[in-house]
Amino acid sequence: SGTLHICQKCHGAFCLGCPLVGGKVGPAHDGNCAYVMQQEAARKAHQEKYDKWSIENAQADEKFNEMMRKERQKGATKPCPKCKQAITKNHGCDHMTCV
Repeated sequence: SGTLHICQKCHGAFCLGCPLVGGKVGPAHDGNCAYVMQQEAARKAHQEKYDKWSIENAQADEKFNEMMRKERQKGATKPCPKCKQAITKNHGCDHMTCV
């Protein structure tokens, strides 16, 4: 665990021997080093989870766009006459309301 040090000359605060920066001098922080390391690990885990979701979401968008291209090629999907959004009629009446 690091040690908080406040410089008598400039009044700057530092963490000496901080494990967050490999045992070197790091910036002062609230709480002890173990707590800050735990917080940083949680932040990184959250970021990794978000990055994974972001990639999967982009892939889902691409799969959807590919499905829509195939539908258009088959003639099953047509643009809405009013808003030009792709629509697929597969059963039911012809009534449709644009939003």
